Amino acid sequence: MKTSQKIKVTILLIILFSLSVILPVSAQETIHLWEGKAPGSENWNYQEKVSSFPGGGSIVQNVVDPTVTAYFPDSSVANGAAVIVCPGGAFRMLSVEGEGANVAKWLNDQGFVAFVLKYRLYNPGSYQNPHSILS
Repeated sequence: MKTSQKIKVTILLIILFSLSVILPVSAQETIHLWEGKAPGSENWNYQEKVSSFPGGGSIVQNVVDPTVTAYFPDSSVANGAAVIVCPGGAFRMLSVEGEGANVAKWLNDQGFVAFVLKYRLYNPGSYQNPHSILS
């Protein structure tokens, strides 16, 4: 990660933590991490896809607009601490409800502010093997 990217991430984390201190009310807010397309995705032409399951829950694929959704606890239980939640999904999707929103709501019950990160994934059509992007 370049120094300028590290600085941007550090500033984002400071802003997110500051929000957790100055907004101690029960609320939910989504923050877009980039104006327009995120660096590295300028030429992407695929669309984000959200799938819901009959029993509940949803996943998202082809994330092109990375966001952070802030979940604030009730002020009566707020403890002043925050956690960033990065939902999993085996390199192909994000379990935004089961491993994102549900975890954030549980953390809220414990008094934590939770920030759920919806991050970009590789495009399944771009790589033969998802592990190749890690090497």
